[in-house]
Amino acid sequence: MPRKTQGDNAAVPAKASKSSTDYMREMRLRLKEAGLVKREFWIRPENVDALRGIEKALRQPFLGDRIKLEDFMTENTHWTISSLQKALCELELVTNGKIELDVTEGDASGIRLTMAEYGDL
Repeated sequence: MPRKTQGDNAAVPAKASKSSTDYMREMRLRLKEAGLVKREFWIRPENVDALRGIEKALRQPFLGDRIKLEDFMTENTHWTISSLQKALCELELVTNGKIELDVTEGDASGIRLTMAEYGDL
């Protein structure tokens, strides 16, 4: 099938479709330009989703002690309202204001989380 020509009979090159390799190459270039480095390692298949979340967290600027992995959850720590409040305040949803955090003091002390986007759920 002949290519379409414009007024002076110059052939218009067909638009080349990108392969998945091209898209991956572009993504890796963007990540490299953002200052990230590639690391490759092997994990068990059931840990893929957990790794994906950890990888996204590690792409953020240095978070210091805010990155808490499985060891943190299995520590013999007794949660108090103040320690739980401190941990919840570090969540991105709370810092972005998508979840409002209130602490009630007194005989029935507790923590109330309110999600305004869901009708104050």
